Amino acid sequence: MSNRSYWSEKEDEILKKYYLLEDGISSILKTLPNRTYNAIKARANTVLNLKRHIAYTKNESFFEIPNIVNCAISGFIEADGNIKEQEFENGVLKSNGNISIGIHGKDIKMLETIKSLTSYNGKIYTRIHKTKIKDYRSNSGKTKFYETRMAYLSFFDTMKWRKDLEKNWNITPKKSLTMKAPNLSSLEHILAYYSGAICGDGSITLNKNILRIDLLGTLDFLSFFKTSIKDIAPSKTNINLERKGSKIYSFRTSGVSAYLLAKVMLCLDVPRLDRKWDVARNYIKSVESTPQHHRFIFQLKNKINHQTIDFLRKYNEEVPHLEIKKTSPRVLESLKYARTQIKKGKIKNPSLFPAKSI
Repeated sequence: MSNRSYWSEKEDEILKKYYLLEDGISSILKTLPNRTYNAIKARANTVLNLKRHIAYTKNESFFEIPNIVNCAISGFIEADGNIKEQEFENGVLKSNGNISIGIHGKDIKMLETIKSLTSYNGKIYTRIHKTKIKDYRSNSGKTKFYETRMAYLSFFDTMKWRKDLEKNWNITPKKSLTMKAPNLSSLEHILAYYSGAICGDGSITLNKNILRIDLLGTLDFLSFFKTSIKDIAPSKTNINLERKGSKIYSFRTSGVSAYLLAKVMLCLDVPRLDRKWDVARNYIKSVESTPQHHRFIFQLKNKINHQTIDFLRKYNEEVPHLEIKKTSPRVLESLKYARTQIKKGKIKNPSLFPAKSI
């Protein structure tokens, strides 16, 4: 087996040929797929003395004033971003700090959107990433190994961005265990921010045709979210510790609450992972195109209010008026039998059975 740490003369020649070109690293990664971006950079800089002098430009004021677009991207950075502070070596500035985002290669479109919106001239790179994950939720606690093609986008010299991210959203380096509530008051901004966070640290799933939206974070981060949506998508679900000994919590909305939350979040025209949010889109379409059980209609009538209705109308979204699904003949027969038993005094709690079928 060859040693990947050993660089051949042929590989060095490829680095010398392409490294200093504008798209040089992309060309090298395609030619040498077993080499990573960091390995190529280290070899070129420290051994071959090849120094790239590229002026990276971006919209420095992008995060200065919150709006729904930068709120969504900020939420995504909070979840899937990596923020580094300035680095010094022997009193000399080694790195001016950067912000990088790494996601699954199949979601590279999200990085392309962020790159375009921020007017950034940097490159998106892909590479194979090896990961090991311990399954804390099962009794076995087995460790699983994965190989995934990841896509990365790094922004350099981000001092202005880092200041604005902290000022508006309380996003700081080493944020995973110190996530704080954002400094936002507008409902649209809050929904956009947490929509971005769900793209990274959340999941949207269907379980027995029940929609579930889960989000991970600190207690402060999730408590603010739960409080902010209590009027527009009320939920009685508790915020739970993800696992014993951890500082990460989880918050789940499901059923009618998740339906309303997804509906108002999808009103906003913001960048999001379609692969994840299409689950909610398809569920909403299914719910509104087919009759629903009486229980779903009853819960919807209890949870939807004028604030939710006004929000939907503001974005020209249809207010749900769902048709009730007819009671099946089998249930009707059961109700008929139950009523005969009520008359005979054999059922202690007759209020469980409606006087008339739906």
